[in-house]
Amino acid sequence: MAIERQDINKKSPWWGEHVYRYQTAAKYIRPGNNVLDIACGNGYGTSLLHELAKCNVTGADISEETILLCRKHFEATGVKFEILNAAQLPYDDNTFDAIVSFGTIEHSNDYAKIVAELCRVAKKNAAILISTPNTKIVSPKGIVENPFHLKEFTYDELHKLLSSVFSDFQIYGQKYNRYSKKTF
Repeated sequence: MAIERQDINKKSPWWGEHVYRYQTAAKYIRPGNNVLDIACGNGYGTSLLHELAKCNVTGADISEETILLCRKHFEATGVKFEILNAAQLPYDDNTFDAIVSFGTIEHSNDYAKIVAELCRVAKKNAAILISTPNTKIVSPKGIVENPFHLKEFTYDELHKLLSSVFSDFQIYGQKYNRYSKKTF
């Protein structure tokens, strides 16, 4: 599994941030909804979303190795996993009631195609939750330091990308405390 993905067998400072996003997403999903978790990584969040929202979730990732591990650990009634490319989704238009895509678009040069695909496969009025790091916070020197990130976005860049596809959207920030300096 790529180092950038959460390892379900290791503790890391990323877990709180990871779980919080899925807990927040669950608030936008109704029981029985058909949900896509694109770039699902280790599958823990996909399973958690199913548990919290009582929905049917398809976890998808481009990595075959990752999906095989997801199936082994988390596949169950209402939770399935697929090997997919987020820029070329094999679903009909208007398929999903909600979509989550956490930490995805910064890993691809096809980020505009990914966002357009998410919009295409979402039903009208679907909740689509996308997270991506703000480059001014994670790479404040102006140099992308994460070797897995191909493109990090400023607020204005993300706004421009989203407005090219969505007519109605909101951008929220998440400032996880690991980015804050501790004062004693």
